[in-house]
Amino acid sequence: MLSALRDQLVGGAKGVEALRADISAAIAATHAYTSEARGAATESQGAANTQAALRQASVAARTATAGFAGDYYEKRIFDPYLQFASAEDEEEYRRREEQRHLAIEKALAENTPEGNLRANRLAIDQLKDAGAHGAEASPAYQRNLSSLTGSEAKLSALVERQPAQTPSPTAKPVDILSAMDEVKPDQASAESAIAGLRNAGVVVSEGNGHGVSHRSAARGPDNLRIPT
Repeated sequence: MLSALRDQLVGGAKGVEALRADISAAIAATHAYTSEARGAATESQGAANTQAALRQASVAARTATAGFAGDYYEKRIFDPYLQFASAEDEEEYRRREEQRHLAIEKALAENTPEGNLRANRLAIDQLKDAGAHGAEASPAYQRNLSSLTGSEAKLSALVERQPAQTPSPTAKPVDILSAMDEVKPDQASAESAIAGLRNAGVVVSEGNGHGVSHRSAARGPDNLRIPT
């Protein structure tokens, strides 16, 4: 955009008065572009931090689930506390127990935040099922429940936020030349307009092919360069 405007000035295609509004628009658009670039960088860093937090929460949920599975399915530490109203009640409980065990292993095998979250929730369901059948009396019950529910809450919040972290699309370019008239300025007027751009912080090359750039006091020269 700035390159095209520069060509209009140095090529004598427009009058200074006709270009005045377009020059202001070009300067404003340049500032907006650099601000958007800085915002995108900040957003990118925020997304990276969120991804790091997601990985950490995923590992924590996986660890809590694996710890529960070891206590429950391997060490069978809750079995001495389980009570059933009948043989049929126990048979149905064992069926749910095995189904969840297989589902937990399958979810953990995915090794993804979503899989670890699903496995974590299945572990909570199984522990509460055991609690309803007497496992709440176990000293390990509350420890396992706190570990599982705490890690589930953190991971769930981060997984649900993922769609909102999609980077916003690049803003559409603004065409400031579409309404310009075909008017020839004199050389002095063109030079005056170029000087105005320079004073505003937009650097216009003298036809040497190096394009147009925007100077920022905070970021140093050549913060934004648009080649011809």
